[in-house]
Amino acid sequence: MAFLWKTFKAGTVEQVEQLARDGKLRDLTGFGEKSEQNLKAVEVFKKSAGRSILTWPEEAAEKLVSYIRG
Repeated sequence: MAFLWKTFKAGTVEQVEQLARDGKLRDLTGFGEKSEQNLKAVEVFKKSAGRSILTWPEEAAEKLVSYIRG
C-alpha cells in the first residue's frame, strides 16, 4: 500500500479500486492486468472490513453467570 500511496496518493481501498478500473496498475511491478481484474476481492474486502465474530464476550458472560449461580 505504501507504494501505491507514493505513486498515486491512493490510501483507501476505494482509491485502489479506482486505479484498477482506470487501468493504472497493469504496468506496475508486482501488479498487472490480472490484479486489475481482481476487483471481486476488493468487493469482498469492503463487505467484510470491520466485521468479525467475537466469542470472548459470550464466554465471559457464561463464566459470570456460573459464578453468580455459585
